[in-house]
Amino acid sequence: MKASKVLPWLIFSLVLVLAWLTIGSSGYAQAPLGYIRGPDGWDFPGSDIKHIRNITRRNCAIECSNDPKCEGIVRDPKTKDCWLKTDMVIGDKNRNRRAFFRI
Repeated sequence: MKASKVLPWLIFSLVLVLAWLTIGSSGYAQAPLGYIRGPDGWDFPGSDIKHIRNITRRNCAIECSNDPKCEGIVRDPKTKDCWLKTDMVIGDKNRNRRAFFRI
């Protein structure tokens, strides 16, 4: 197959993959910039730096990024509560939590 026929399909495929990575699937909380998504349904008790009520995932991540001790965040998507964490190694199940690790 000629490169002139392959190139448009390659570009189209790349655009689709990038769109999927950017938008994500519905119901899937994407990690804020500078974070990777951790496990759903887990909390890391005993390592709280700060508890912030009614805050967006993005703004919570910004708060964490501004604190050099912060290693990640755990957020309750229903209440919009967020916890900045110093240590995210040993966790407990909590079905209402979503974890994001700072990279």
